[in-house]
Amino acid sequence: MGNINGSQNIGGIAGTFHNTTITNSYSRGNISGNYDIGGIVGIISYGSIVNSYSTGNINGNKRVGGIAGGSYGSFIRNNVAINPSIIGIYYVNSVVGYNSDSTVLDNFVLSTMLTTNTPGGNTGMFKSDMELK
Repeated sequence: MGNINGSQNIGGIAGTFHNTTITNSYSRGNISGNYDIGGIVGIISYGSIVNSYSTGNINGNKRVGGIAGGSYGSFIRNNVAINPSIIGIYYVNSVVGYNSDSTVLDNFVLSTMLTTNTPGGNTGMFKSDMELK
């Protein structure tokens, strides 16, 4: 897949998703922009992302995630984020950069995150967690 560059609401499959489901999908390109940057979607509200994966580099400033940049009241489950790098400044996370009332469960992560200032922690299991089980 090709690379995707933009300003805001940038994702490998869609920029903005509302009240919709993404299932069994993938994105393999590098994605970059300013804010709401995600491997699958830039921003999702009241929808779901299930059984999907992202493998490209993700680069943004604010709300940057391996699967979604921002998620509001959504369901994110059984996804894989194998991103060589996820780079950002604020709200950077291996699965969902900014999470507001979303359910994030059973996601696998193998990524290197580079951030200078991010509230909160990571959601997902890293390679070391998987190897211990």
